[in-house]
Amino acid sequence: MSMFLLNNRYAKILFDTGADRSFVSTTFSALFDITPTTLENHYDVELADGKIIGVNTIIRGCTLKFMNHPFNIDLMPVPLGTFDIIIGMDWLTKYHGVIICGEKTLDETIELDNDLMDQKLRTFAERHNENKRKVDDSPRNNQQHPTRSKM
Repeated sequence: MSMFLLNNRYAKILFDTGADRSFVSTTFSALFDITPTTLENHYDVELADGKIIGVNTIIRGCTLKFMNHPFNIDLMPVPLGTFDIIIGMDWLTKYHGVIICGEKTLDETIELDNDLMDQKLRTFAERHNENKRKVDDSPRNNQQHPTRSKM
């Protein structure tokens, strides 16, 4: 169990690789002012006690603060016991989460803003091409080599 900020409130969070979706307890979700969205389909969710319930709502656009970075997360409200949030494979896959069991840590690959990354890649490519031109234009590389002809 870990404590992280979800929508600026401390939450007891379980990272569960056995869960396909991410969930929020119905009591914890009542603390933030986001109206749940009704889904077209309902999902059967098995709770810890083995009971199966149908869920057809999701709370979209929650913010999980992890390693000083905000991450978007959508959560399905269900009655939970010990935990406020269960983070499942939907979120772990989206953000390329890696759980290191021996160290009991979660490493997160943080996706950089596409515009910033594109700008850095363009700058790198421009510098690389400029350096290549300098090498290609050097006097040493422009010397004419005698041509040989076969008879």
